[in-house]
Amino acid sequence: MAGLDPIRVVLCDSHTLFRRGLLVVLEREPDIEVVGEAVYKDDLVDLVVSTRPDVTVVGLGGTGPHVIGVLTRSLPGLRIMALSVADDEDTIGDEALAAVGNGAVGHLVKEGAVSVFAHTVRLVHAGDPPVSGPLSARLLELEQQTGEIWTGHERRVFQVIAQTGSVERTATNLGVDSRVVRGLVRNGMARFHRRLAQERAAAAAPASLAAP
Repeated sequence: MAGLDPIRVVLCDSHTLFRRGLLVVLEREPDIEVVGEAVYKDDLVDLVVSTRPDVTVVGLGGTGPHVIGVLTRSLPGLRIMALSVADDEDTIGDEALAAVGNGAVGHLVKEGAVSVFAHTVRLVHAGDPPVSGPLSARLLELEQQTGEIWTGHERRVFQVIAQTGSVERTATNLGVDSRVVRGLVRNGMARFHRRLAQERAAAAAPASLAAP
C-alpha cells in the first residue's frame, strides 16, 4: 500500500509444501513482506530476534507451544499466530490452548487457512485474534472449570465459533456484522489473557513472599 510500510512476516512450519504455499500467497500482496522462513522451531528464536517481524506464524506440533512461550517472554508484544493440522480435533484443541496460553494471539487450522491467510495476517497485525473452532471449544471448557471469564455476548460468540469454525460463519449464524463478532472475540481473548496473568501472579506470590 502506497505510503505505508509493509507488514513484516516470519513463517515457521516443517511442512515445506504448505509453508511455500503460504509464501506464494503472501508474495502476491503489496502490503505484506515475508522477511524470513524457518523449517525447525529451534531456529525460530534467532530468526525472530534478528528480523523483528510484525507477525510470526508458527506451525504447531512438538515443541511449538514451548517455543511460542520463549518468544513472547523474550519479545513482549510479539504477535504470533499458531497453525495446526486438521486431523484430530482433540489434539488440535489441546495444542491451540497451550499456544495461546504461552502467548500466541490466536490460532488457525491449516485446512482452509491458505484462502484466508493474507486477510488473517492483516487482522492479526491490526490486533484482531483469529480463533478456530477447536480453540473456542477448549476455552469454553476452561471457563467451565475455572469460573466465569466472559460476558454473555462474548461467551455466545465463542460457543458459535466452536460449532462453525470461523468468525464469518458465526456472524452469518448470529445475523450480525463480522466486525461485531471480531470485536467480541478481541475483548474475550483479552479477558482470557488477563485471567491467565492473574493466575500466574497468584501462583508466583507465595514463592516471592518466602524469598529472603
